[in-house]
Amino acid sequence: MERKSARASLTEGNLKRQLIYLAIPMVFGMLGLTIFNIVDALYVGYLGTKPLAALSFTFPVVLVLNSIALGMGMGASSVISRALGSGDHHRVVR
Repeated sequence: MERKSARASLTEGNLKRQLIYLAIPMVFGMLGLTIFNIVDALYVGYLGTKPLAALSFTFPVVLVLNSIALGMGMGASSVISRALGSGDHHRVVR
């Protein structure tokens, strides 16, 4: 009996449906980060204008650091995926 793989195949079937399926976790992640930042600003706002200004000042720094980490993660994911696809498991482990 042939067993079906649990992996998602991005080369077969409806591409639009598969992209939406892959995007759903990212949407929830971004929504969670946005809600976190709004609630954080709300609570810090109760402390006064100076703490809220400090939070507003550091937000771009945190955003840049998160963007760098996200970019490195996506780049590593791409390299690892290509190595797995070509069967180069030594490069994946490295």
